[in-house]
Amino acid sequence: MTLTVYRNANLIPVSQPGVLEGYDLFVEAGTITRIQPTNGATGEEIPSGAKEIDCSGKYILPGLMDAHMHITPETVTNDFKLLVAFGVTAVRNMWGNQ
Repeated sequence: MTLTVYRNANLIPVSQPGVLEGYDLFVEAGTITRIQPTNGATGEEIPSGAKEIDCSGKYILPGLMDAHMHITPETVTNDFKLLVAFGVTAVRNMWGNQ
């Protein structure tokens, strides 16, 4: 199981307004397992062998949802990669044959 630590990131939470600046985000097997202030983290707290990614000056936010799409075969082949590139990770199909 690979642990990835996104170091010194600015997090945009959905549970409160504002930005959490300077946090480490621990992800293991595709699941966020821990979030802590970067200042509170020392080299001993990050397991050896963990992949570390410097996110200084970058932002991490939850996946976005497009709640009104009309999915067609063209949408599937042309638009889904673009949606993911813009942070959309879920869609609601209002009408379509897919």
